[in-house]
Amino acid sequence: MPIISVIVPVYKVENFIDRCVQSILSQTYTDYELILVDDGSPDKCGAICEAWAEKDHRIRVIHKENGGLSDARNVGVKCSVGEWITFIDSDDYVHPKMLESLYNAVLEHGVKVSICGYAYTYGEPLEVTDLTAKAWKPADFYLQHNVNATVSWGKLYHKDVVISFPVGKLHEDEYTTYRVLFGCNKLAVVEAPLYAYFQNASGIMNSKWHVNRMDAWTALEQQVAFFLEIGDTANARARVSAWWANVCRQMDAIKKDCSRDECTRYISLCRAQLQRILKEYRALMGYNLLDHEAMYITAWPRRKVFIRGYCKVKVVLNRVIVSFLGQDRLERIKKRIGFQEKEKKDANQCHRSGV
Repeated sequence: MPIISVIVPVYKVENFIDRCVQSILSQTYTDYELILVDDGSPDKCGAICEAWAEKDHRIRVIHKENGGLSDARNVGVKCSVGEWITFIDSDDYVHPKMLESLYNAVLEHGVKVSICGYAYTYGEPLEVTDLTAKAWKPADFYLQHNVNATVSWGKLYHKDVVISFPVGKLHEDEYTTYRVLFGCNKLAVVEAPLYAYFQNASGIMNSKWHVNRMDAWTALEQQVAFFLEIGDTANARARVSAWWANVCRQMDAIKKDCSRDECTRYISLCRAQLQRILKEYRALMGYNLLDHEAMYITAWPRRKVFIRGYCKVKVVLNRVIVSFLGQDRLERIKKRIGFQEKEKKDANQCHRSGV
């Protein structure tokens, strides 16, 4: 029975699947099975997969009706027999030492998840020198490795920790990977870029904007709730920031890809998300009108004049008061009369008024 199960969902990648499979068959570690899950691909992928299976006994092909990336991965996991599992996207490719390095890392550090670095590529070979594996705490790794802490590929998982991907959701990794990583006491990380993240112009994330991309918001909200529950405010703040950035990127894509009517509708949904973030996570992030003027204007563009006017007046008043009293004396007065509490009440009043 093979030690590792390599699961590759396959859909509309007839120009890339050969390169992916060849990179897996070129691994220096050979005790694995390769499961190619043909997710009802309408092109020649099914036949290409079968041709590869005839060449190498380690390859199994599963043909199924189209159910999306999550469903294909879930089916691959159910059919796997290896003690360890790794996922590779079918338009990507990997370094010959990826499986060997990841497997050595879990054995060396006694962990259930190992992770390798990645490189954005356009088909060029991966250059690797140092294959050292280091132990990381999940919280530290998640905070310092944005993309690599989110994606499901580029990792070796013990079968005990693998969880199902949400079927029908885009950004499926955002719903699952953090739960797997934080279910471990420590992780083994090989920083070397052993996974080639191919920049496929026709891939899901580079295709025309679709409303399903908003699935990311629910996933990010769940992450924030998870980190707040376990008391990890640093990662909670980071995920709120990622949530805000995601909404803004989607607004740009909507303006580029959607019709006027669609743009009006979906931009409205985006602004509702931004308003919610500013309201519900104000205390966590320290958001306020004066220091985050541009953010408030993005969320409430129709109140731009009021917001800018409020900020200008407050800045001018603050300068006048400071010049008259001096900064040190002003701070002592604020503390004496409880001015900070009054500011909190003013902020709450802004919330109630919708600003």
